[in-house]
Amino acid sequence: MDHNAVGVVPLARPGRKRKSVDVLADTAAVLVGIFVFFNPFPHTTAIKEISFYSSLCTILILALFMKRDFVLKTPFTLPFLLFLIWAIIGIFFTLDPSNTIHDIYTHYVKYLFLFYILFNFYQSEKRFLFLVWILIISVSLFSIGGMLYFYGIQNHTLSCRFGFIEMSINYLCLPTISALLLSLHLYRYQAHWLPKAILVLAAVSTLAATLLTQTRGALIAVIISAVLLFIDRKKIIVSLIVGIVVIITIIPNYTERLSPMRTFVNERIAMNRLTYEIIKDYPIAGIGFGMMIYANPEFLNSYDARQPEKYKSKQYGSDIPVPSPHNVFLDVTVRTGVVGLALYVFILVTFVRIVWQLTRREQSQFAKDWGRCLLAMFCAIITQALFVDITFGPQAVVFFTTFAMLSILWQMHKNQKAHLSASKPAT
Repeated sequence: MDHNAVGVVPLARPGRKRKSVDVLADTAAVLVGIFVFFNPFPHTTAIKEISFYSSLCTILILALFMKRDFVLKTPFTLPFLLFLIWAIIGIFFTLDPSNTIHDIYTHYVKYLFLFYILFNFYQSEKRFLFLVWILIISVSLFSIGGMLYFYGIQNHTLSCRFGFIEMSINYLCLPTISALLLSLHLYRYQAHWLPKAILVLAAVSTLAATLLTQTRGALIAVIISAVLLFIDRKKIIVSLIVGIVVIITIIPNYTERLSPMRTFVNERIAMNRLTYEIIKDYPIAGIGFGMMIYANPEFLNSYDARQPEKYKSKQYGSDIPVPSPHNVFLDVTVRTGVVGLALYVFILVTFVRIVWQLTRREQSQFAKDWGRCLLAMFCAIITQALFVDITFGPQAVVFFTTFAMLSILWQMHKNQKAHLSASKPAT
């Protein structure tokens, strides 16, 4: 690889054995894989932190002592960087500088590290598929174990919405729907019964876990993403919708949650009005990237008091307003202003543009097939993001992992094109 190429940082001095470099690179891949595997599981913070920072330390060793290239240039480098720069500029305008500085690292820079580690150490079809299996098995085990614990050991009835304090009902569906789509897509390429059986179990468990949360946004996301993924396989779409209808019918109170009154007349109207009032006061730079600024009860109560009586929090059984916008676009706007929103949309548009290039203009069937799957995952994430925040926690890991996977496809196909071009005889 040309060390002078733009976006490639030479990570070490020459003279070390290639075997040592490979071992350390494999170690970094395994460690970050462990982090991704434990992402949905509660009470695993220590494991996740140790694996994540151990992976970073391994990369640092590669940077200082070994010959290993670390690629920084991806389709998302500029959008990610511009959003980061604007978030940093926001420190000078934020209502709480210390919380903003803390959250810029914890809820953005750290995820960028994850993005680049995955991008650099899973760049082959074999490793890409290994990452897919990590996501599927991880979330499937979480779904099966979680449902057994919630409905079996804790003895909740099916009318109780599936979820935990450590893994909120609203956020749980981000990993489960992603794993569901990966399972359904990967099933089509399996020839042997064992992986097929595992993928069927994974699809059933993640779909059941998703629907048992009784989350309307998740239900919409499943249907939209499934139609997109299987646009050419009508029988699969019909089968999936029939399965959804059956599960919904079995779950008590689910159909009531889907009624127009429960769907369109709820506390979200008040939440959105309150967020809009804050945005009007801080339209350009927002209140600051720090998430605890919005969650400050005194801050929220001062805006809640401005609301018409029918939109105040007490009308929905709460003493204080909900401490989160529950919509990623409102969340980004209230914290980083309209400029931040524009830069965030730039990130999302870049994703769609890269998928279009991979699925329409290029020749690699692997990139085409998985590009469409990742587009379905992206649509599922954004659909749910209209109802929940996805900028922190397990849902943010899913978001940045999806972006890393698309970047891996992009880089693999770029390398393939370069190889084919170099192998052509000179004319």
